[in-house]
Amino acid sequence: MRESRTRRTRNTAPRDAAGQGQPTPYTTQGAPTTSRAQYGYAKHLPRAEKLPLSGYQLLASKLSPSHVGPSTIQPVYRRFETMNHRILLHLQDELAEMEEQLHRLDTADTQTRRLQSCILPASRRSDYLAGGELQWHKTDILGKIGFKLEQYNHVLSSFEKTQNMSTPSKAEVEEYRTFLETQKPITELETRFLDFNDDLVAIGRPRSSPLGIPQKDGHAPSLKEKEVEKTSQSLAPTITRPATEPSIPSLAAGLAIAVLLPILAFPTIPSFFGRAVVICLVAIGF
Repeated sequence: MRESRTRRTRNTAPRDAAGQGQPTPYTTQGAPTTSRAQYGYAKHLPRAEKLPLSGYQLLASKLSPSHVGPSTIQPVYRRFETMNHRILLHLQDELAEMEEQLHRLDTADTQTRRLQSCILPASRRSDYLAGGELQWHKTDILGKIGFKLEQYNHVLSSFEKTQNMSTPSKAEVEEYRTFLETQKPITELETRFLDFNDDLVAIGRPRSSPLGIPQKDGHAPSLKEKEVEKTSQSLAPTITRPATEPSIPSLAAGLAIAVLLPILAFPTIPSFFGRAVVICLVAIGF
């Protein structure tokens, strides 16, 4: 009886107008529809290519050789010489400190291999297999030294390249400053890098001459360029035309003809006068 009552209560669940059961909370019936307007989407966004250039985009296009319009500006940047020295000094001292740590570890390693009469040879492979705190410290400090050396060498080589770069002329700096003051693409605070005249470098780009020969810009050449030019001029060999001297094979061939030709011609010329004429002709031709 109880089972039949429970079955009846289950079958008497409320139904909707269509004769179906009520939708469960997990169904999507009756879900509210959403539109783009509810999320604040703009109907028409301005296209970027229709807007005029401004800010750093305008300045970068003016510095680029592919700029369409008036003449471009010579790219000028700061070398940051003092900051490069500061970074190099910092990395150099860190490496010196690590070098001292490695030296102390090497001294301790030597003490472990020291006997009364000799010092046993070192073996990195044996130390690695044996392990130990000393080997762990050596591996750790060597890894740090390698990473720091890579940074140091990179900064050192890049700084050397900037030292050999050309310096801009006063006219190029003034042209750059005039453009920034008139067009005002960036704020005045961010244009003060041009005030460091002794710390500026010019990025040279080749220009095409009327004959199609690439030429450099008119800014002052670097010291390295001057030294290379002087060295090339001093090592340039003087072009001298060699004197026309007969070679040895031609002399040998001429002597052979001078000797053999009269001998071969004598049997066909019986008279003495004719033979004398042949000898004279051979001598004149030689």
